[in-house]
Amino acid sequence: LLFNEVNILDDSFLRNELKRHFKNYEFTVEPSFFYKINREFYSNNFDLILSDEPSLKGNIKIINILNLNDIVESIHEEILENHLKRRKASTN
Repeated sequence: LLFNEVNILDDSFLRNELKRHFKNYEFTVEPSFFYKINREFYSNNFDLILSDEPSLKGNIKIINILNLNDIVESIHEEILENHLKRRKASTN
């Protein structure tokens, strides 16, 4: 998860809530500035990149940082899409 540094000063609540919803997944919460200086690293090392900055380019899903449901829903959608792709590939 990449966020504008101004929007999220303390990510402990967000991290705790995400762990509560997704026990078997790992999350990284960082300022979007890091993505801007090394996009390739993020593209190669993360399955899903969520951000609240619409100016970011690439394979990023834009979300509302202030809406936990939006974040959780976006992650659920990604998990479902990946599961369906794997299932379809295994039946072919």
